[in-house]
Amino acid sequence: MSNNYNELKVKVLRKIDELRNEIIDISRYIHANPELGYHEDKSVAFLLNHLEKHKLKIEFPISGIKNAFRAYVIGKKLRPAIGFISEYDALP
Repeated sequence: MSNNYNELKVKVLRKIDELRNEIIDISRYIHANPELGYHEDKSVAFLLNHLEKHKLKIEFPISGIKNAFRAYVIGKKLRPAIGFISEYDALP
């Protein structure tokens, strides 16, 4: 891996550490408020609120799914990019 990617990895890990408490709060909220698939209304509102606080660009809804969204930051370059996909619907 090139030095550029190692630097990116360090930056990402630092940001995760910086947001540690918020990430844990989000996890605990979703765990305490389970919602069935395609009915994640509280969770989506909670997540979008957090993402908006961090000034992410949000597309909502997307793909014809009422609770699907995409959030991203537009950087100075198109690459490298980091993707994160989350599934958090509960089973009946």
